[in-house]
Amino acid sequence: VLWSGRFAYMGIEHWNCQRDITQRIANALDTRLQETLLVRGSYQGRQLDAVGATQQGQYLIRHGKTRDDLLRARALLERSMAADPDSLVAMTASGSTHVVEDSQRWTEDRDGQIEHAAKAFDRALALRPDHAPAHFGRSNVLYMRGRVDEAVQACEQALMLWPNHIYALQRLGFYRLQQGRPAELAAPV
Repeated sequence: VLWSGRFAYMGIEHWNCQRDITQRIANALDTRLQETLLVRGSYQGRQLDAVGATQQGQYLIRHGKTRDDLLRARALLERSMAADPDSLVAMTASGSTHVVEDSQRWTEDRDGQIEHAAKAFDRALALRPDHAPAHFGRSNVLYMRGRVDEAVQACEQALMLWPNHIYALQRLGFYRLQQGRPAELAAPV
């Protein structure tokens, strides 16, 4: 058993029960699969394909503790994009590494980090305008550029496409606080 859980809904007509259940199961299994790939992947010298490199990169973004972990994640994602230049997941995750590097204050070139992230998210949105993670990433870039109102719009777009995007909900609450609208903070958080 990789994961188990219980779900209680008032009725099957619950507006989003299938999406919610599917997302929760996928998130739980995804973490377990990524842990397995990290152990069995490049650390044992095996050649990774684009998907494996992307999954390892995503794992390092979420669980890495240092700038070196983040740079390894970026290298894996660049490797994945070299094999599959139109990989939305790798592209978006790569943009996220630049956001994280800036937010952790590990960068010496803030403007360069913001520009790299913006290009990754813009390219992902050009390939697929309904890609919620790219809208979320774009909201972070807009915030980093001091454009809070536009960041809110991009975050709301991500949530319109993926209502249970937990980081977008969290971020929207943060943006509302930055806008001086604390009364609107509780709902997304």
